[in-house]
Amino acid sequence: MTEKKIKPAETSLYFITDDRRSLGRSAEETLAAAVAGGVKLAQFRPSGLSDAEFLRSARALAAIAASAGCALLLNDRADIAFAAGAAGVHLGRNDVPIPDARRILGARAIIGYSAHDPAEAAAAQRDGADFITYSPIFPTTSHSLPRPAVGARGLRDIIDSARLTIPVFALGGVGLEQIPELKAAGVRRAAVVTAITEQPDMALAASRLIAALEG
Repeated sequence: MTEKKIKPAETSLYFITDDRRSLGRSAEETLAAAVAGGVKLAQFRPSGLSDAEFLRSARALAAIAASAGCALLLNDRADIAFAAGAAGVHLGRNDVPIPDARRILGARAIIGYSAHDPAEAAAAQRDGADFITYSPIFPTTSHSLPRPAVGARGLRDIIDSARLTIPVFALGGVGLEQIPELKAAGVRRAAVVTAITEQPDMALAASRLIAALEG
């Protein structure tokens, strides 16, 4: 694990890599650009890699992230996160339970969780997740299973009704244009993929997103 635990509560933007939607650019290139733009929390979400390939890439990406003061989480795999020296892991309902991931990674690790309904979000908080991504907020081209978009105001209502006190990052269809709507609803954290990976200047895109969220 990284020596200094970066707190999700101190970050406004969560960057998620996606090799299927990065205009042919590598995860290393996209992460390097994102951290150059100010990203401090990121997730490596590969597809189609063997465990050995996943570990090699994770180690390289963890080094890039650490050099920029960014916490790198790995999608799903607590075991590979431990071996790679990543800052933590991002889990979902079909992954290892949060308490078991905590036993593998330790108290200082960052554990994120993908929630899609209020009960799931509340359970993740009770189980010890450090933060939640909630999706989808807006219509999205993601390859995940289609679900109705809850909207910015809907997310605010879910945060309040589920009594969520850990950071919640709005995910799904979020770009620079959607940030004013999020902020108007009292949501000031977002998770993005293509709002960075499909932009011609990824570092500039990241810095603009952060400025919009924090401004």
